[in-house]
Amino acid sequence: MKKKLNCRFCGSDSYLERADYKGTTERYKEDMFCYARCGQCDSLNNLSLSNPDYGRYTTGTSISKLKVNRLIRLLRNLKVSKNDAILDYGCGNGALVKAMIRKGYLKSYGYEPFNPDYRALTFGERFKAIILTHVFEHIPEYSVFFSNLKRITTANSLIITIHPSSSRIKRLDSNCPFQTYALHAPFHTVIPSDKATISLFQQQGYKLKLHYHYDFQRSGFRDNNLVTSLLAQALGGTKESWLNASKHKKMKAFISSPIAFLDKMFIHTKDRYSSTFVFEANSH
Repeated sequence: MKKKLNCRFCGSDSYLERADYKGTTERYKEDMFCYARCGQCDSLNNLSLSNPDYGRYTTGTSISKLKVNRLIRLLRNLKVSKNDAILDYGCGNGALVKAMIRKGYLKSYGYEPFNPDYRALTFGERFKAIILTHVFEHIPEYSVFFSNLKRITTANSLIITIHPSSSRIKRLDSNCPFQTYALHAPFHTVIPSDKATISLFQQQGYKLKLHYHYDFQRSGFRDNNLVTSLLAQALGGTKESWLNASKHKKMKAFISSPIAFLDKMFIHTKDRYSSTFVFEANSH
């Protein structure tokens, strides 16, 4: 029996459609998780498990130059300089932090509660920009998150969050590789709609500065989430299966469905299953 949960964004207990998705890591690959669409704010909630086990969660050991350069372009457009303090909130193994430092952003820092090297969040530092790359959908308690956020930001600080959006998932389909990747069951405990994301940040004193209806960092020529979604499906469906795959295995996956891969690599390259937001802090 699935546990009854209210929507983590708006508190409603009214749900519309539901669908069961298979777990996407080796730890959970034999389990099914029910996701349901909130009837009030349109967000997708994991009704089966709200506190997944991150003890054996696998992350990549590097980040592509394309993704780093896309982020740097955005920072420049937002007038964030190399002298500004930048925090990668939920930095995993610190790959982005290290890459940013190599690019000359020497005041780049990371926070990751599951990595002892980045577990300390220094509240004495005030950051010009805080980056959440596919982190917002993992946060267990938004009240704690925003409380911490206000302690490390000042007026005009920028919050850049990229995360899956339910707004372009018009109908739940557990056979769709792009939905399976976006929901990443059971670790994405809630997939907010764009409207719900904007409303929550505004309630906490952050105004919307920029909004893209796609993942600006993981969209584009060759290197994007859609290609990764197809790889995940072809190589077994778990994160470990594609993250640790050899070039030979990836090539075999490509050969198995070349038209689909070429389409996502060179034509329809934008991941519209995610959204990019930039919020600016008001005076606290």
